[in-house]
Amino acid sequence: MPLSERDVIRVMGGVLHGGWVVEDDVWFDEGTGLVVSIDALVGGEDVPPGMGPEDVGWRAVTAAVSDLVCKGVAPLVVNVALTLPPGVDDCFLKGLARGLKAACDYYRAAVGKCDVGRGRELVVAISACGYARRRPPPRSGARPGDRVVVAAGFGCERMALEAMLGELRIRESIREELVRRYLRPVVDVEKAVWAVGRGYVSAAIDSSDGLARSLHEISRASGVGIVVRELPVDPLAAEAAASAGLDLEKYVLYGGEEYTPVFCIRGDAWEEFLREAGEAGYDFKYVGDVVEGSGVYVARDGRVEPLADRGWDSLLGYQP
Repeated sequence: MPLSERDVIRVMGGVLHGGWVVEDDVWFDEGTGLVVSIDALVGGEDVPPGMGPEDVGWRAVTAAVSDLVCKGVAPLVVNVALTLPPGVDDCFLKGLARGLKAACDYYRAAVGKCDVGRGRELVVAISACGYARRRPPPRSGARPGDRVVVAAGFGCERMALEAMLGELRIRESIREELVRRYLRPVVDVEKAVWAVGRGYVSAAIDSSDGLARSLHEISRASGVGIVVRELPVDPLAAEAAASAGLDLEKYVLYGGEEYTPVFCIRGDAWEEFLREAGEAGYDFKYVGDVVEGSGVYVARDGRVEPLADRGWDSLLGYQP
């Protein structure tokens, strides 16, 4: 049976960390405040038709930066390691470099150390670094009474990927906007840094594996239950689903690569959080509540039903 990403973390983490399996988004050094994330984009798996070299560079940086941002940390430097396959030419390399540089400029991060090697397919590995004044909120900090919010709407990413792969036919004007967002995703650094810096966030995770799976990760790590009460739907995803007769819930809950922070907000600070977020002009979308128990559930028509733990897996792809 093929290994999943979670299997690899369990097997290797038990050796690398002396039996303690690390399943968080970043590494944090309490003495210096240094925070480090790492991510990799693989050409054969992560580059659909229509994605150019500049898009590859942009997405690779955003993926690594997103792990920092969900912990309330702004990136200071981005390090790049490339594996290049035979046949790569100057045109591709210049485009890739422009994408990497443009993303670093957007996130106000310096381009740090770069390394290059050769292999059978393209790999762009990114390590992003920043500093935190306090310990970043872990996945394990959620407590009953907390509220779950996200920094942006969901649903577009999986639709865009299916459209690019020819698996989804949709009105051209909507398709163009979905693909544009997919190729150049952005993370709202200012909004996340504000929420974490104010001390409102008890637990946090990057949503790159999909909303449902991200909620299950928080539930497992924190030993709590989570009830989804409102789907955080992106308006463009809602428009696309309505025009093509799609199952919107599937795309909102079981997408992936949204690069959107998922926060648990302390229950005792909820009203203050809402008031100050409004005053600051930050729009967070309420998703649900942290409760006693375990597992993730969704409230529908007066009933509470279990929510399946599936989504994107970097080794297996989308889970059915």
